[in-house]
Amino acid sequence: MNYLLIDKSSERLTRRKKLTRYFSTSNETRNNLSNNCDTSLDHISTFLGPFLVNSSVSFNMDRDVNTNTIADFVLEGKGPLTSTGVQATAFIPSTRAKRLGQEKWPDLQWVMLGTSVYNNYGKDSEHSFNVKPGLLQKFYDYGKGTDSFQIINILNRPLTRGEVRLKSSNPTDPPLMDPKYFDNYEDVKSLVESK
Repeated sequence: MNYLLIDKSSERLTRRKKLTRYFSTSNETRNNLSNNCDTSLDHISTFLGPFLVNSSVSFNMDRDVNTNTIADFVLEGKGPLTSTGVQATAFIPSTRAKRLGQEKWPDLQWVMLGTSVYNNYGKDSEHSFNVKPGLLQKFYDYGKGTDSFQIINILNRPLTRGEVRLKSSNPTDPPLMDPKYFDNYEDVKSLVESK
């Protein structure tokens, strides 16, 4: 009997002898793993902005993270580091949700980020969202060092369902993932409508 565990640090399947959380697979199951398919559901998001502002009202990592602000936060629980960066959020029903009688179950969400574009913002965003290196750095370059805010536009209940498949029965192989974002045109219409 073999044991499989999802290693959270690398998000890959790895073999372990001693596990606290595990599931077992027989030889028959292991041989059929590569044929199994699961559907996945993900939030589809777009970032709007940055919207530049003239006063020092947003959080700028280059300006606002220093020994003084760290001391203020650690010793007194105050200062710019007490903010999560999210200033407001709103849930809104799309035309589709209203048409289906689901206006009390909004499918769109706006999140306002009160964070400015700091020097490494583009590079950090590329890493976080697995975007081609250089693309977001170029996009965010004009806003560096200027106070700004952004809005994340999120489709919380897309109709599109993606797939996650195991590449093989080898637990060290990374899974094959196809989120199938925007395969359903209704998702595109809802997200565009919310802008």
